[in-house]
Amino acid sequence: MRIEADHLITFALVAKTQNLSSAAQELYKSQPAISAQLKRLQEAVGEPLYIRHRYGIKLTTAGQALLPYAQTLMRTLEGARQYSQELKEGQTGHLSIAASTTIAMYYLPKQLKRFQSLKPAIDLRLIACNTQEALHLLKEGSADLALIEGPDTTSGLELRQIAEDEIMLAVSPEHPLCQKESLSLADLEGLEVVRREPGSGTRAVVDAVLKPANINPKTVLEAKGVDAVKEAVLQGFGAAFLSKLALEREVKMGLIKALRIAEGLKRPLSMVHQRLELCSQATRSFITFIQETSEAD
Repeated sequence: MRIEADHLITFALVAKTQNLSSAAQELYKSQPAISAQLKRLQEAVGEPLYIRHRYGIKLTTAGQALLPYAQTLMRTLEGARQYSQELKEGQTGHLSIAASTTIAMYYLPKQLKRFQSLKPAIDLRLIACNTQEALHLLKEGSADLALIEGPDTTSGLELRQIAEDEIMLAVSPEHPLCQKESLSLADLEGLEVVRREPGSGTRAVVDAVLKPANINPKTVLEAKGVDAVKEAVLQGFGAAFLSKLALEREVKMGLIKALRIAEGLKRPLSMVHQRLELCSQATRSFITFIQETSEAD
């Protein structure tokens, strides 16, 4: 006969209460059922574990030696129950977010800090990439959420708009176009530009507007990532289509001027995830948080 986990837990509780009746009440079992479990445990150990007296029970030497193991098992079970409850309430867990570069650098940090202050026990991981890479990570299960910009390419997934962004033309303060208050699409024909890499949400939005209008800027450099494109603009390579969010700091410092295109290159920033019933509680907590935040803003 081998030792059963349930029997050890019963033994730990009996030792704690020193009374079979009290232990039976806490375990929602009858006293005969408790006695039967203890009898089987004693048979498995091969030694008497306690003796009964008029005031309750007293552990034998063998019982005292076995008690720490039973108590450890009981604490482990209580810890597992508490952890399970915290998971159900979205208080703990792991959350991996794949976000397009612009969102990861200029939208999410503030939101993640606010969320972390509300749910400090949730481990957060942020993966900065382009829109197509973020969706790929979500679909293959390497991320719990994808935050993207650009056209909706999320077949089979759920998409929620969380904010709106505008793509501006970033130029150096010495650029000839700085004299204009706003630009038309015609001003972009043949313009020397630094372009984001294929798969970028920013690039996809720009192409969706320029190609139907048969407007063809001249690509002088292709670079991956927002910072690389901004640095190229600062070094005089040409103009660049960049998020208004990404340009706020440089515009305030006078390093770059952001020009609005009259036709407007606006785009949604969206949160993409699997069906809610397939999402973890930590993921659902973040979805709710972002929705409430975007509605408040």
